[in-house]
This record gives sequence, C-alpha cells and structure tokens, in this order.
Amino acid sequence: DFGNDASINNYGTNSFTIEGWFYANSSPALYEGIFRNGRQGAFSQVAVQFNPAGQLSVSVESTGAGQVDTAGQAVTLNTWHHFAAVIDRPANQVRLYLDGGAPVTVASAWGANPISSTDNVLLGAARGSTGALLAGNYFDGRIDEIRIWDHARTLTAILDNMNLAIASAPGLIARWGMDETSGPTIADSVGTNDGTLVGGTTWDAAQKPALGPGTCGYAAVPGCVSCTTAAQCDDSDACTTDT
Repeated sequence: DFGNDASINNYGTNSFTIEGWFYANSSPALYEGIFRNGRQGAFSQVAVQFNPAGQLSVSVESTGAGQVDTAGQAVTLNTWHHFAAVIDRPANQVRLYLDGGAPVTVASAWGANPISSTDNVLLGAARGSTGALLAGNYFDGRIDEIRIWDHARTLTAILDNMNLAIASAPGLIARWGMDETSGPTIADSVGTNDGTLVGGTTWDAAQKPALGPGTCGYAAVPGCVSCTTAAQCDDSDACTTDT
C-alpha cells in the first residue's frame, strides 16, 4: 500500500508508463492484481491485472468513463516476467509489453478526461467498486522493481533498461526496488511514496530476478510533437520536431 499522493495517483491528461517484474506461483484468478490505481466500476482506474483467461492485461478508465482493456498476454507460471503498461495520450493508445515483445494495443476512449483517483495505490491486490479490497484476488506470487514514468516509454528504452535496477532517472516518478529484506516498509528510491506491507513482513531476497545495477540514458523530450514512431517522444527516438 503506497498511499494516495497525487504524484502517483493523478496522471491528468499526461502520458505515463508503469513497468516491473512479477512471478506467478499459480494460475491467476480474474482481476488478480499486479498494480492497482483506482477501483472497479464507473471510476477512474489503472489496473495491471489478469483477465478471465488468466492472461495479463491492462485496464484504464478516465474520470469521465471510457474504459479500455487490452487483450491478454499469456504468462508462464513459476517464471519471472517483465511488463510495461504504456498509456500514450497523444496516440490515444494503451500498449502492454510482456518481456519486451510485440505489444498488444487498444485505442483509448477517454477524450480529454483526466485519469485520476483518490484511492491508495496498491501492488498485488484488486479493489472493487465500493473501495474495498477483493478478498479472493490477491496476487499469488512475487513482485519486484516497479517503476512509474511520466511519459510513454518506447520499446527501445524498455528493452535497454528492463534488466537494470534503476534507482533514479529523468522522468522517473516512483521506483520501488524492494531490496529491504526485512520489515514492513518498501522504500521509494526517487520520492516520498514509501509503501507498507499488509498482512505480513516476510521477504525472500533469494527469489528476486537477476537485475544488474545501471542508469537510464533516456529522458522525455519536452515539447516533442513529431517523432519517428507516432507520439513516442523520449530521446531513444530521433525527434524530428522539438519545440
């Protein structure tokens, strides 16, 4: 539970990216959650969760309704996977990348409505329309190296950085490396959005994915309006028009 500070809860009409690693111990149930901002029903939400087929998907809804859901990506049990959920407002798209492969993409229906919630940001849980956690939808597995970026990351940047433990970088809003090994707190290495473990304080450092230390070489290009790939404006692209 990471609280509801606006820095991680209110994306407005901006693009953003949520990425990280997960390891499923058992076949996921419907709505079993990896990342959760907001809630089910007619509320704004950003959810990286599992669909009825037990596949990873992304569901995004604005404050003015307009929910969109990506198709699912099949996952392998007892294996570490990397995901990246890219919310690209200029392109009106949500893209879900699994392990840096080809994305599943869905067109948005948000119009000019913001994506914003006052609910606490959660990992490993789902939240129903009343705001209560769904008791049967906790993630059975492991989660590591969750990052929120303030721009739509390109596949190039995702691939170059997915196997690195990046403590800070331009455009990185929050990063939870989960390196504590003990205690109830999960530190945010770039901000003040530390998390609290709910229901236990057991860590297993031996089960983390093998991530090397590194730094991110990509940053958002302010004012970028035209790129070699549509609306993907960070400096892993050759930006043809930079105002």
